[in-house]
Amino acid sequence: MKKTLLVSALVALSSLSGLAVAVTATGSFDVKLKVLKACSVSAGNAIDFGSVASSSTTDIEKNTTISVVCSNKLSYNIGLTSTNNSGDNTGLGKMAGATSGNNDKPSYQLRQNTGTGPIWGSSIGTNTVAATGDGKAQSRTVYATLLGSRLNVQADDYSDKVTVTVTY
Repeated sequence: MKKTLLVSALVALSSLSGLAVAVTATGSFDVKLKVLKACSVSAGNAIDFGSVASSSTTDIEKNTTISVVCSNKLSYNIGLTSTNNSGDNTGLGKMAGATSGNNDKPSYQLRQNTGTGPIWGSSIGTNTVAATGDGKAQSRTVYATLLGSRLNVQADDYSDKVTVTVTY
């Protein structure tokens, strides 16, 4: 009887184990992402040379800060161009007077660091500032020197606008 019971138990157990074998089917799907290269720029405060006598021959240096955010590991160049001297890519700016008929244009020079540092213009590979993005804001100081030697102009309020161009 013990033998019969043991055989019955083994038969039952083997039939149950057949039910426990799992059969699977598989499939797959892709996960994709396309990261576009991008840059943005925030221009700083105005550069204000203040009030000076028209007979002044002293250079005046002022600065402002710009901020650039570019995609991580993206190479870019920052160029600066004077609106009133847009044909010039050497960072030489000219301010126009507010008075109608005033053709005087006091000059200033944009530079990458202090008044005697490298010129900052818009000619890539020559006088722009090259950098590599890291996805975070990167600040750059722009220096401008009012050229006192070229200041012999009539009394007026003078201004210019500098365009910051990021090429990537």
